[in-house]
Amino acid sequence: MSGNRAGDSVLCVRDLVKRYGDAVAVDGIGFEVQEAEIFSLLGHSGCGKSTTLRMVAGLEEPDAGSIELRGATVSDAARGIHVPAESRNVGLVFQSYAIWPHMTVFDNVAYPLTVRRRDRADIRRRVLEICEVVGMGAFVDRPSTALSGGQQQRVALARAMVYEPDILLLDEPFSNLDAKLREEMRLQLQQVQARFNTTIVYVTHDQTEALALSHRIAVMRDGAVEQIGAPEDIYGNPANFFVQSFVGRVIVLRGEVGEAGNVHLQAGPEAVLPGAGKEFSGRAVRVTVRPEDIFLPEPSAPGDAVWIEGRIAARSYGGDHMDYTVAVDGAEFGLRLDKNALFAPGSAIRLGFAAEAARLWPA
Repeated sequence: MSGNRAGDSVLCVRDLVKRYGDAVAVDGIGFEVQEAEIFSLLGHSGCGKSTTLRMVAGLEEPDAGSIELRGATVSDAARGIHVPAESRNVGLVFQSYAIWPHMTVFDNVAYPLTVRRRDRADIRRRVLEICEVVGMGAFVDRPSTALSGGQQQRVALARAMVYEPDILLLDEPFSNLDAKLREEMRLQLQQVQARFNTTIVYVTHDQTEALALSHRIAVMRDGAVEQIGAPEDIYGNPANFFVQSFVGRVIVLRGEVGEAGNVHLQAGPEAVLPGAGKEFSGRAVRVTVRPEDIFLPEPSAPGDAVWIEGRIAARSYGGDHMDYTVAVDGAEFGLRLDKNALFAPGSAIRLGFAAEAARLWPA
């Protein structure tokens, strides 16, 4: 692999813009990706993350901004620079596996080395090594048509990594797989990345996937970046309401800020956050709480807990737990409780949370 040490910048994107007619797909975004980092672009479909990846790959030409790969400019709209995709040392894996059906596993993985005219012995050594790492060592002679979806994706990953690209670009690579296989592939990708110190830009709309895989995440909306940070920062310290509501589950309650900044929630007479809303004095607010911060009334509950009142809309048995749908203040949210905490559908429920667990956003 490259001699660059961890912490060096591999990819630098500055003020990138892409338009399709009057529609702005990417609106001035910028970020850097460091050596041996998994950097995820996370957002809803249509937010511009795949377009951004395609510009990094050289498959799309930006209307403005620049892209540097290992310090070399590969795209600069202002200077008319656009290095074509085949001249950028990047690996690509998309949703569709793009495995050549007339080739064996070995030939598929070897193809990038073959076109680069590598020595035959070197090709064989490298292909066998990477196939073993991705779990396809026993299948190198198998026809591609005899592979499962998960095996095909492993071949696509091996083929993208076999020539040691400067950066690996993955666009929703596991979205066609079932949930169990997606989890297996995520773990395998982490193992491969750790072994080879591969630098990865990973595009996904799956927040769980992004949180589990990434060293850092860029949360995107409408072609712009809302926040960049480590998974624990994105989840625990969201920059705005959109980030918190998109990344992880959240309970949203309505409130009004009264005298002394006290926030009076519409979820019950005891639902008051004392002094928490001074910056929103006299305004309506949204109060957000993570489900894991909710608790039932019990002797160990904190004395300054905020209590809300709701109704059980539905429940389902989950083996070691019960999943409830709780209706509070005209909205519903999911709540997982111990299997011994039994509430019948339609019954009232009182729930609490610590005041410091809540966040306030303008309504």
